[in-house]
Amino acid sequence: VSERGRYKRLLEVYVPIRLAGSNEIVGVYEIYHDIAVLELDIAAMRRLVWISVTLSFVVLYGSLFTLVRNASRELVRRNEENKLLYEQEQTRRAELAALYDLSRALADTLDFDTTLALVVRHAVETVHVTFSRVALLESNEFVIRAAYPIRILDHDFKVGERDTLGSNQVYQRILE
Repeated sequence: VSERGRYKRLLEVYVPIRLAGSNEIVGVYEIYHDIAVLELDIAAMRRLVWISVTLSFVVLYGSLFTLVRNASRELVRRNEENKLLYEQEQTRRAELAALYDLSRALADTLDFDTTLALVVRHAVETVHVTFSRVALLESNEFVIRAAYPIRILDHDFKVGERDTLGSNQVYQRILE
């Protein structure tokens, strides 16, 4: 009671006293301290805790931001990669469908010239070129046997024309 009267705010701590090897309490030790002296230390400790918590949140936010940003970039990269793979798959699927259609048409055709006409038409439609021609090697000459344009062209495709092997550098390169 006398200590309480001397201070505005008082910190009181009661510690039980036990004998060694026994759980029986034989007394109590009292500690009194002026809280005004400790308030500066408590305020400094409180500031340290708030600064530590704030810095921890900043580090956590920065880590999460970096993690989310990197994950987002990875998702965008994978999305682009999947888009490219999908487009390639669609192109291959279209090519396979064209080959399947060609094989069905070829199976129904017994005439060699009709077969060549089907091949050049499917080549134009599958590869997406303006026109296609087939030249066959007969004896020592190339003979253009079939041609197919995707649209009307002002161009003679020279179907049936014969060229000797040495007359055209393209033919020579093909043979080499």
